[in-house]
Amino acid sequence: MNFARDLANSCSALLTLGSILTGVTIILLFLGETSDLEILKISSIGFLTGVVCFLLALVCFLAETLQATKLLKFAELPVNPRL
Repeated sequence: MNFARDLANSCSALLTLGSILTGVTIILLFLGETSDLEILKISSIGFLTGVVCFLLALVCFLAETLQATKLLKFAELPVNPRL
């Protein structure tokens, strides 16, 4: 269960980091448009890093889901021939 806990914590951390990076990217793009600062390269790197964090979080959620389905035993429903 420690692995599942660490995986869930990693997912939350990656989602939080991705959200922060996306927010910082929006701020940088706004500042770049309203002032004469050349920060397009920094904002591009921040945005791409945020997207990578979101994708890694999705992979972590997939791994967590696969692990949870292995632990759970689903009973098959009985077949009712009258329907």
